[in-house]
Amino acid sequence: MSHRGADVFEKTEHAARAKLSRIIRNSEAGWLFYSPGGTAYHILTDEAEKLERRGLRRLQKCSWFSAELGKLAGKSFKFALAGLAINIGLVVAMGSAWLDPFGDLFAAYVFPSLILFALFFGFLRPMVSLAIRASVMLLWQAEEARRLRAAGRGAVPHAIEKKHLRYNLFRIVFWSALAILTVRFISIWFMTPSQVAEQNFGIDIVLVGLMVLTSVPARMIDVTHIRRKWFD
Repeated sequence: MSHRGADVFEKTEHAARAKLSRIIRNSEAGWLFYSPGGTAYHILTDEAEKLERRGLRRLQKCSWFSAELGKLAGKSFKFALAGLAINIGLVVAMGSAWLDPFGDLFAAYVFPSLILFALFFGFLRPMVSLAIRASVMLLWQAEEARRLRAAGRGAVPHAIEKKHLRYNLFRIVFWSALAILTVRFISIWFMTPSQVAEQNFGIDIVLVGLMVLTSVPARMIDVTHIRRKWFD
């Protein structure tokens, strides 16, 4: 898929790889693995390579799962159209004998539900995929940290631990704005037209502006973190 045609999930794959590079870092005390809470654990060089491969495999699985989820909206829309065609055919063939018990049910509930699912999931699939990827990677990070803690791999000097603990503040602002924007978008689906008209969309404009302003420096920092695992 071209970068221009990619959605939020594909465009932020480098951000997930950068997060992995921030979790597994080199230092003057050797390779470190950071827990979700920011605690560093000593790991061997070959362990660092294995852990990074495991993390990359999980990212690849998340990408595959996201692609599969992306097919559901189209399938739901096709099922809705196919069901509508079948329903019309049965109404023509059987008349009220079909319409009364089944045809009305399909027209009033099944068909609209399939269309709404296709539209809703078509728009929100990238957000769902992002949430799944973040959860999968966080659970993996916590699991590996527990294993290393049980093996007694901690005791990294505080100065070294803090020196090599890295964040991307621009990316944090980007994700925060995107999360708030997504929640506001979802809430619109449950509002009446009058409630939607009363909404202050200036907030959404500000959130989009924050995403635009932070996306470029966030990507630059992510690319740097992927390229360099050891900052002096």
